[in-house]
Amino acid sequence: MSLLVAVFDGTRELAGTTAACSGRAELFEPSWPSEHPDIRQYRREAALAVCADCPALPSCRQWITNEPRTRWHGWVVAGEFINH
Repeated sequence: MSLLVAVFDGTRELAGTTAACSGRAELFEPSWPSEHPDIRQYRREAALAVCADCPALPSCRQWITNEPRTRWHGWVVAGEFINH
């Protein structure tokens, strides 16, 4: 499931927002087993930069507070790398 589908599917707080991550799911997803560490780091930094300027960030941060953190392990969500 892509991050964008998961975030926006049935999430009234984020519906209608102009999320900066739209169309960029590959930046936010967990690393792939064969992914080079430099590519992984680039994607993570790029995703965090996209979130930093996103107009939907406050809504996204509110949404993630009600989500199980383990569901998003390895993702960048709401301007944060979820590592637990």
